[in-house]
Amino acid sequence: MDEYIFNPNELLVSSLGLTDYETSWAIQQSLCDSRQNQLISDCLILNQHPHTYTIGKRGSINDLLLTKEDLVDSGISVYQVDRGGGTTYHGPGQIVAYPIMDTRFYGGAAKYVNKIEDSILLTLSEFGLIGKRLKGFPGVWIDDYKIASIGLRIRRGITTHGFSINVNDDLSYFHDIVACGVTKPKVTSIEHATKQVCHINQVTPVLIRSLCYTFQKYLTKAPNQYFLTPDRIKTTKSLECII
Repeated sequence: MDEYIFNPNELLVSSLGLTDYETSWAIQQSLCDSRQNQLISDCLILNQHPHTYTIGKRGSINDLLLTKEDLVDSGISVYQVDRGGGTTYHGPGQIVAYPIMDTRFYGGAAKYVNKIEDSILLTLSEFGLIGKRLKGFPGVWIDDYKIASIGLRIRRGITTHGFSINVNDDLSYFHDIVACGVTKPKVTSIEHATKQVCHINQVTPVLIRSLCYTFQKYLTKAPNQYFLTPDRIKTTKSLECII
């Protein structure tokens, strides 16, 4: 197994593909502990999730517009999580990115979020899309349609959770939640906005390149096995699966 040592100029990246939410969450906790102790460099975990709703600190179970029976029948998992923000959807065709990074290197939480948004805007521009910010609402929009969401937890300066970009996911799943107080929120994807077929594997390398540019990092690709070891997947911390 490859070993990596702390380097403040490095971004350690792995694309895990379709990964269940609990596994990704456990990996984040392990990497966060290692990053706090400067055992590893800043990391970026990229994956997709099976159909999942997550409820952040500002959300509630009432944000779900489906019954428990409907959720079970549809195979949708629901998790109460410790990130900021409300309720959102993750699913196939959506890039979910978990940067494990030290915000203190980037001037604090607000400037860190700004750099994440810069990276998303730069990524979208590569596909001919002009994104925008909305003051007071983390994320990126195309006109009035949200295309990328951001929700973080910062513990001793280190981030967990992260952001998502809709590439070619089924946007109808957003219609069954209240997101940021909005019923049936207006959302879009790269494929929908460009009216051209777009796949995750087209967007992922552009996003990685954009993040490295914005954060002034050089890329080190780590094998998936480095992040999927039993010690990383196993965690004593709790994650509440509601459904």
